[in-house]
Amino acid sequence: MTGAMEIPATPQTPLIRIDTATGVFLMQGVCIPEDGPGFFGPVLTHYSEGIDKLNVPGIFRFDLKYFNSSSLKGIYLLLKHIDDLGNGQKDFRVEWVLDKDDADLTEPAVMLSNLISIPMAIMLAA
Repeated sequence: MTGAMEIPATPQTPLIRIDTATGVFLMQGVCIPEDGPGFFGPVLTHYSEGIDKLNVPGIFRFDLKYFNSSSLKGIYLLLKHIDDLGNGQKDFRVEWVLDKDDADLTEPAVMLSNLISIPMAIMLAA
């Protein structure tokens, strides 16, 4: 993979955009795939390939309006994989974007931030 890669959003899966020139890895939208492992497996591969090509700091932005428990597991495995690949050697950070009144998604974000060593900023949507 060179430059940018994008997987368009569907009604059940988020937009995935990886831009190795800017270092931004974006997951945006709704994440309720019928087959969580089937969705997250290729995403994990694309993220790994993108991380290998990074020459700038990596920003992993999650701007999810809704996700189910299967997706939470997939997101955790993705973050853990990113954490392992960085291994303290790469400049990575996670940005978790929340709607200000969405307490349902605040708790999982805090839980995930406690499970990884990558710095995570929990931010309110504009």
